[in-house]
Amino acid sequence: MKLGYTAFMQPARFLSLLLLCSTSAWAEGLDDPDGHMDDDPPEAEDEGEDPEGDAEPADDGTPEALSTGLPTDAAIAAPELNPEQHKWLRPLRQKLPQHPYAQTDFTAYTLEWGEVKVGVTAISLGILPRVQLGTTPILALAGVANGTAKVNLVRIGPLDLAGEAGLYDMTVDAFHASYSWVGVQSSLILAEPWSLHTSAQWTMIEATGLPDLTRFSPILMTVDEATLEQLTAEAKARNIQLDVQAEALRIRAATDVRFNRRDSLVIQFSALVWQDVKAGVDNLDDLPPILGLDEVLKMDAVGEVPISESYVASISYQAAWKQLEARVGLGMSAVPSVWLMQSMELSYRFGGKTRSEEHRMRKTWRRNKQDLG
Repeated sequence: MKLGYTAFMQPARFLSLLLLCSTSAWAEGLDDPDGHMDDDPPEAEDEGEDPEGDAEPADDGTPEALSTGLPTDAAIAAPELNPEQHKWLRPLRQKLPQHPYAQTDFTAYTLEWGEVKVGVTAISLGILPRVQLGTTPILALAGVANGTAKVNLVRIGPLDLAGEAGLYDMTVDAFHASYSWVGVQSSLILAEPWSLHTSAQWTMIEATGLPDLTRFSPILMTVDEATLEQLTAEAKARNIQLDVQAEALRIRAATDVRFNRRDSLVIQFSALVWQDVKAGVDNLDDLPPILGLDEVLKMDAVGEVPISESYVASISYQAAWKQLEARVGLGMSAVPSVWLMQSMELSYRFGGKTRSEEHRMRKTWRRNKQDLG
């Protein structure tokens, strides 16, 4: 795109410089007082003239740029861009062609090499071509070690396939909990502005021991400190020991329609379709709210999960400006308000090949603007 934009801007400069050449009259060979050249110069009838035209042409003082024989009065001045036209050519993202590989959170695509995405909760980095790593700093500060990885494994024409994995792990005294997953993703470009994305994710949850809830970060809990102390005392008195093992399969389908490089429409649907939860603890109703485990354990079951009990659907408008990206939309879900996590996003992205090229385009446009004065 940069080459095309620059090539559009340079011809006007070139022609303007060309027309600065002198357009003086033909110094030699203008014998007619009215300024017309003789049709048959006497020299052309001399027997010594080379019929093949091999002889050296006479140096008549004519500038080389004007020695083509074309009349100088046929030259047309090249048009120059005025400030209004140059402003119209400004390379804004909404004027650039759509970029099918830009979306990374629900697709098989990854951040570009050297590109960084800083979201409200997570940070991702393209460490190699088609290799992306991520983490959630706020959870790390709360004592939960975490990390994610995604690798774009295959790109065959319009089809991409990727593998992903993630881990959240926490240990507090004798209590240990982990949440991990592996998954596969596919993305298919159906048409220039339209793509379809699917994924399957296998999730595993484990928790063992009896935690001291008062030592947990407030970020991880949903009740006040006094309640935590009471719950911890009751759990110790009843000698509650967690032994949780849960597995689940979640599927997702999404599509994005891109209007240009900035604006797009995103539709997403996901559902938990199978689970195997083994609680290993009695009196689930009295279980403390630890990282949401109390809600997971209440689903103690094995087998298929009705989609009506686990679906999440949303439709959103996605905007990607120079660095800032935002997604906002509406949705519905079996569990109230869960759709908000799917339909909303705010992040800041920088680095990578695409944004570097856009920066060079903007820089060239600003330089041409200075030349126009």
